[in-house]
Amino acid sequence: MSQVQTRENTFKVLLSNFPKRPTFEELHKFVHVNLALRPEQVKRLQINHAQNCAHVKCSELKIAQDIVAMHNEKHELVINKTKVKVRLMMEDGGVEVKIHDLSENVTDDEIVAFLRHYGDVLSIQETVWGEKFAFRGVSSGIRIAKMVLRRHIKSFVSIRNELTLVTYTGQPATCRHCTLTQHIGMSCVENKKLLGQKADLSERLKSSQITAPQSYAGVVNEGTSTTVLQTQTGPPQTNPIDCISISGTDTATILPNHSTEITNELSGIGTGDDNEHQIENSRNEESNDEEMPISMTPANMILENNFKVPFPIRDPKTSLDTISESESDISPGGSAPNSGRRGPGRPKKKKTRH
Repeated sequence: MSQVQTRENTFKVLLSNFPKRPTFEELHKFVHVNLALRPEQVKRLQINHAQNCAHVKCSELKIAQDIVAMHNEKHELVINKTKVKVRLMMEDGGVEVKIHDLSENVTDDEIVAFLRHYGDVLSIQETVWGEKFAFRGVSSGIRIAKMVLRRHIKSFVSIRNELTLVTYTGQPATCRHCTLTQHIGMSCVENKKLLGQKADLSERLKSSQITAPQSYAGVVNEGTSTTVLQTQTGPPQTNPIDCISISGTDTATILPNHSTEITNELSGIGTGDDNEHQIENSRNEESNDEEMPISMTPANMILENNFKVPFPIRDPKTSLDTISESESDISPGGSAPNSGRRGPGRPKKKKTRH
């Protein structure tokens, strides 16, 4: 940032806050009437379109300084039916830099030491609330430093670990998050990334803190579902659905037409050691339930005389009748009729054991 040579004995009327630039006649009237300057005290009155201000050169430096001290923001002009306060500033090459957000813990000397990286600091002061406020005269916390800038200051800076907004006339606004001048606020890509990271971290913290409530019923249900899954993934059963086995003798199978078929093998769920284990269980259960002719269990039905049905019978009424007939017709040698029901006049068939 190049330094511009300052004007001598000159103050300027700032027009940047006006909704419309006042006319030449209005400016002349303001300087003559409101500022009470006589024609012999004014050496130059110039409108500066580039800086949007009016330069007023006085005959003496003290006159210009007194005008600024007495009349800055003390008068109003009506522009488009809107009252606007008129700001005055000395044209000595200095710029008023406002530091907005620092606490009283940060002193003026510390602020000056920071601002010297950007130019020469001429003065610094803290503003107070004006007459129209309830707490007039109370410090507002805003510091104003008069500076001759060598380079621009970012919109947000950190002084003693306190973030603050910095503003001055002609300052290029910069983004708070990435300090670029192309965009500001929520349109910043870096800000969106930061917000996404914060949201992801918050979700992970919540998920780590939330624990599912455990209850006895939940544990039982979980164990039951695991057992069912293991049963379903096991090998399929190939034995008949309705089967009556006699320990150590033949086996009678109930067919879908309610007839029985006798085999010479010992039937049951599984083979080998599984059969011996199931026969032993059947004998133990029979000894425990001698008074009850039929004992129901979740997996088997144990009948008297060591009858065993591996699965529940589909039709209880018909199947029990068939069981009774088969039980009465079985001979001591272990033979049984081929069919539980015969038509009238039909001869009885003999089954030869092999």
